[in-house]
Amino acid sequence: MEHLADEYGHVDIAVPKVTEYRHCPPIKSVEEFYDFPRKNGWSVGKDYALNENSESTGATRLDKPALLQSWLFFGLISLVVQAEAGPVLNFGQLLDGSYLNTKLLPKALATWEKFELKNKATSKVRMVRTELALEYAQRVVHKNCAFDTEELGGTQSDATEELDQEDRVPLALMVLGETLSAAKARILQGLESKMRGWHRDDEGGWGPPRYVFRRMDERMWCPRTKHLLQGQLGSNATLLLAAFESQDNTSVANDIHIRKCCTKDVCRVISGDEVAKDLFGKSICQDEPGSSYRPQHERRCREGAKCLLVGPNMKDVYSILRERNDSDESKRFPILEVIENPDQTLDFKVTAWSADESTTFATISHVWSDGLGNEDSNKIYHCQLKFISTLLAKVARSTSDQRDVQTSTMPFWMDTLLIPVQSKKTVEAMPEDVKEPNQEADAVVPGDFDELKKRAIRQIYHVFNASEHSIIIDKGLLELDANGRPWKNVMKILASGWMRRLWTLQEAYLSKNLWMTFKQHRGQHANGMEDFDKLIKKMVNKETLSSSFAEMAKLKLLQNIMGEERDMRKQGKDPRKSGGAILIANTWRATRWRTTSNPAHETLALATLLNLDYRRTTINQAGLTSRNEPINTDQLGTMMCDFWSALNRDLKGSIPPGIIFLPGEKLTERGFRWAPKTWMKALEIDHPDPLNIINCTTDLAQDLGLCVEYPGILLHCQDRKVILGTDHVHPTFTFPIDRDLLEWYTIEPADKEDEGTKTYLNRILDQPTYDSTDLAILLSRSRPREMPPEIGLLVEIYEKKEQWTETGRKFTAYCCHVIHRVRVWRTQPKYGHGNSPTSSEFLSLQRQDTAQSINNISPSILQAPSETDAQICIGELIESDQRWYVDRSDPAKPEVPEEEEKMTDTSALSVEPDVGISTTPKSKNGGSVMERIVKSRTLAIFWKNTSSHQAPSDAVAPPLKESNQTDVPMQETERAKAVSSGSSVDPAPGVLRKRFTALPKLW
Repeated sequence: MEHLADEYGHVDIAVPKVTEYRHCPPIKSVEEFYDFPRKNGWSVGKDYALNENSESTGATRLDKPALLQSWLFFGLISLVVQAEAGPVLNFGQLLDGSYLNTKLLPKALATWEKFELKNKATSKVRMVRTELALEYAQRVVHKNCAFDTEELGGTQSDATEELDQEDRVPLALMVLGETLSAAKARILQGLESKMRGWHRDDEGGWGPPRYVFRRMDERMWCPRTKHLLQGQLGSNATLLLAAFESQDNTSVANDIHIRKCCTKDVCRVISGDEVAKDLFGKSICQDEPGSSYRPQHERRCREGAKCLLVGPNMKDVYSILRERNDSDESKRFPILEVIENPDQTLDFKVTAWSADESTTFATISHVWSDGLGNEDSNKIYHCQLKFISTLLAKVARSTSDQRDVQTSTMPFWMDTLLIPVQSKKTVEAMPEDVKEPNQEADAVVPGDFDELKKRAIRQIYHVFNASEHSIIIDKGLLELDANGRPWKNVMKILASGWMRRLWTLQEAYLSKNLWMTFKQHRGQHANGMEDFDKLIKKMVNKETLSSSFAEMAKLKLLQNIMGEERDMRKQGKDPRKSGGAILIANTWRATRWRTTSNPAHETLALATLLNLDYRRTTINQAGLTSRNEPINTDQLGTMMCDFWSALNRDLKGSIPPGIIFLPGEKLTERGFRWAPKTWMKALEIDHPDPLNIINCTTDLAQDLGLCVEYPGILLHCQDRKVILGTDHVHPTFTFPIDRDLLEWYTIEPADKEDEGTKTYLNRILDQPTYDSTDLAILLSRSRPREMPPEIGLLVEIYEKKEQWTETGRKFTAYCCHVIHRVRVWRTQPKYGHGNSPTSSEFLSLQRQDTAQSINNISPSILQAPSETDAQICIGELIESDQRWYVDRSDPAKPEVPEEEEKMTDTSALSVEPDVGISTTPKSKNGGSVMERIVKSRTLAIFWKNTSSHQAPSDAVAPPLKESNQTDVPMQETERAKAVSSGSSVDPAPGVLRKRFTALPKLW
């Protein structure tokens, strides 16, 4: 991997050669590339798993590492990196003794690019060939070499030389594949001719690599950092390796994370150089009662006990906060100036920023747990103030707004100092060593403290929106030098702790100019500060390899700070107006890998970032909660519901429709059960990325859920257990969607089934066949392809609403409950579970019914001749503009419309408890389900009360009339005959249940 040296510096990862020259002939075509495993004793399964081919004769048999290296290293390079004379590199040029060496690869990639750009007329076909080979290779590598990061579990793994050897070979394949893919993308961009349908939009990475995560484990990296980093960078092995190299000597790699039992879900280390301890010397974890963010000294502080906490005059701060305009809180807020006292100590001067004067000022963006936060008072250590003053002076000198830095620095705003934290409650609970002499709660806390604090939090959006500069202070970055490689500095930023906190997202998104602070060296004026936007521009490089790496890193970095929307804001455009759904989708992408130590702050930070008016919601109270204050899930759920309601109100139609396909826990409140319980769950996005598909304007409908438009497939079958997966035999089911039986799809559950889903499934199965609601697959896009599987939803359509368009066209909207997420893919024609479509029995059925529409297949055709065939399922396509109202059912509380609840007073009915009850709110036939339940129970009571009299001998369910047979399944007639003859059968929908099954429902 020597081709990485120019970007990373020295990369000491020696990859051994595990194959021989005779096994690595140049590959000249895609056909040869596909056939390579077979010729060497292996086969590639449908899932791209490599299997030893025991049936092959006369073939060279390689072991697995040798096959992978021969095929996907030497072979892939020979096929892809070509010029007029064929392959640019030969076997010997990729070796250094007994190890791989790629130092010539950058020059070879430049030759390849030059050749393709020179021969544009014939390049399209060659680039398609390259695409096919790279896509196939990526899937093989991902299936056979990618590492499941759950295996580590946050503990140190056992390192052995043999295992280390095994890790390096797959790492080389992954890095090479990503290098070739990035170079191919650059060539396509230069050709300006990307053939539609032949190139992927999102190629992703080729990893993740076990090598990197084992190294992180050995160096005792924080498990939470590993998990979030893997989420931010995805499966990109090159970027993960770069992140490891850039952060390995910082505080993220420290045994304190292991000693404090950090997990992938939470980092319990509070702050940097010191670890908070209790009276017995035990480390205090972040989630333990009594823990708090303690302010810390600047890392170079030499003042010791003389260095005191300093802060602004809060009375002046309160006074400015009271000067508000309720209709527009953006007009006036407090800022600070650093002044020097006669004894050369520094102090604060509180001034008011006014929209009329527009004073240039900077904001300080930091991670509270790094030592600049203070939960007890609006103060920081004097050494920290000196450090901040120095940074402000450097920024002032580097801009056109230069000031006389000898006497003053640029005014600034910092949350620790200007958002009131000293409430009566915090003063009373303040440790004695922190509380100032004679500090009484009533003496320092104004009566309107809560309102002032809430106003200060609401003004965060306006503060960062008005500031000219934002200075980023991250403890990890302060440990690293800003060297001359822009790409490497970008990786340091991407892997920093600042990138993983929720509140810092809005600070990055709203800021006009970002200044990244690296390691400071005395006596050098401009050292240690990087202008973020200039850093990104420096990454533009004419060299093929450097440019390809730069694009990978830049894309990830900008995605994680909402870079596209930030650029729009800098150009004077409002992302809220130009594309609300895209803004929310990108906010979710940037948020999911971030954290906040106070769960109540999630909705507060999101609402602030999007500038929503949340003053009359529960979100407004979130700023008054402390990190250690218990808050139940119901309160968090209510806040999240208020957030979605405010978003739908202030940014109408901006909720991305694809939000319904996201994984993870959902809210439990009716009408919001489509929505994620949290945005910070760090879950992978499915294929295709549902948030990229914005094909409609959404709306929140009262009690019905989110209104979206998507294609789908209505499902029809005899046994609903096949669709619902409750037979516990077949994990998938396959069905056709056309009368020619040529287009088939396979469905499988996408997630593990929870108890709530099981309860809901059982409730659906309890419905009689006659009363059954429709089941359907809600697709993220029309007609999924064979690979990779695409995400969808299995839903129950409980109601169909007739609606009209603005032009007066009538259409039907489906109200549905999500059962669970599914994966959908097109498959080869199948019948039932494994039967071939060429079976004589199946073809006979097809010949009988070829002329009929798939929707009119008669019951006799569906009457399968065998137990296996009884599981047949057929699909009916739904157009892409179908309107759905999506929500989830509450398994613990069956929902019944109000009008039906009023007419269902079951307490007056003396019916035995074993009488079946359907919980479906609506039904297609015979009125509501509850109406028929009441009629059924009433009739049962009648027969019970007349039990002393002889029932009529013909009081059985009569045979169904000919005119009704099109609406009722054929087996109901057979059941009626069985009941008539005295046979033992299961209760049927056509008759009363349990003890009254032999008696008719209707007279």
